[in-house]
Parts: sequence; C-alpha cells; structure tokens
Amino acid sequence: MSRPMLLACALLGLLGIVQSAPAQDKKDVDDALKKDAEALEGRWERLTTTDTSVLGKAKRAVKEIKGEKETVTWYGEKDEVIRSHRVAYKLSESGKVHVFTWSEMEVLDKAGKWQKAAATGSYIYRVEKDMLYEGSGFLQDQRPFFEFAQWKKVEDRK
Repeated sequence: MSRPMLLACALLGLLGIVQSAPAQDKKDVDDALKKDAEALEGRWERLTTTDTSVLGKAKRAVKEIKGEKETVTWYGEKDEVIRSHRVAYKLSESGKVHVFTWSEMEVLDKAGKWQKAAATGSYIYRVEKDMLYEGSGFLQDQRPFFEFAQWKKVEDRK
C-alpha cells in the first residue's frame, strides 16, 4: 500500500474516532437525563425557597412529576389551595449544568378548570437521591431575578 493511501486510511481512522466521541458523549448525556427523569418521578415537598412572593410565602408547596408533566400546588395557612399549575417539561444539559425547561402552562382556576397561560421558562436543577435543588435566573436569556428552592421527595399520601 502506498504511503498516501496509508495516510488517508490513518486520517479516516482518526476521523472515525473523533466522530464517535461526540456520539458517546451524547449517549452519556441522554443516559444521565434519563436517570434524572426517573429520579424526578413522584411527589416533592418544598423545604426552602428564596422566593418572597405570595407563593414563596405559602405554608406548603407540593410538586408532582409524572411522565412529561409537572404539577405544582401551593397551600395557604388553612391548607387551602392558593394556586396550582401544570406544565409539560423537557430536560437538557449545557456543559455540566442540567436544565429543566417548562412550557404549555395550564393554571387551575377557582372553578377547578385548567386554563392555558402563555408562559414558558427554564431553570437549572440538580437531583440527588431524595433531594431536588432548583435555581432560576442563571440562564443567559433570563432577567437576573435569582431564586433557589430545595425540595424533598415524599411518599404519596393516600
């Protein structure tokens, strides 16, 4: 085999290696996000938040994640529902940061009907065992309004 042919084969081999690395990286990311999605399934109760709004001051907040939907409900002092909304969500990764992007928001009105709201957003998250950490306002396309929340996974109340 001629020297140019050997060089061409070696170059093609190197390109094959270089091209397979991103495919492996994508598989690793997909696997990590799949694990996150599985870990997020279930009910979570908020432990702490830096949110100073009415919802941040709610006595209790519970989120439930099933499939590709998340429902969050805030409760007042008498355990009455202050607000509830449901969103579709997708997980992604940007470098070592995991991103939770929500869309298709529906808000539960006083009559118990879901009303669509034109709202979407993203925040960074980290899930570890039975703890979920969320931070908003850190992504470049967001206004710098920073909030942090910590959630603990809870057993379903039957």
